[in-house]
Amino acid sequence: MGTPARNLIIENVATTLAGITVAGGYKTTVTTVSRVIKNWNDVLSSEFPLVCFAFPKENIVHQPFGLLEVKLRGHIIGHVNTGTDALRSDLLSNLQDDIIAILQLDTTRGRNAISTTIGGQADAETDEGDPDTMDTRGGTGTLVLPVEIFYQRTVNQS
Repeated sequence: MGTPARNLIIENVATTLAGITVAGGYKTTVTTVSRVIKNWNDVLSSEFPLVCFAFPKENIVHQPFGLLEVKLRGHIIGHVNTGTDALRSDLLSNLQDDIIAILQLDTTRGRNAISTTIGGQADAETDEGDPDTMDTRGGTGTLVLPVEIFYQRTVNQS
């Protein structure tokens, strides 16, 4: 029995996001990658910057000859922590830029998908400008990027 393409795609996303490092040429070094969406107030100071993701929705379309076309839909969430509003804005922009850039290096997710689309039919957003993000850890910021990954599989077991 093989590993389902869905599992391979999700593993690829986790590994890819963990590759965001300054040493790798990015503006950010991601400290933590989580496959569970965490609210910023549940993130420990040592986990920032954190990137988490989930793909809770799938659109499955049956095609002839036992083929399924699947659109895996979800979100990538990034959390940063800093002391000033201006730096929070910069860190959110840098992290968003890094996530977009690294995901586009291989849109086939290791040849397990046909395409990876950031944005799609949903809006990307941040809490940039929200005055209520200051807490005991400093100022936190969050970004949300919708992601859609299109792949094919058969109706047979992997």
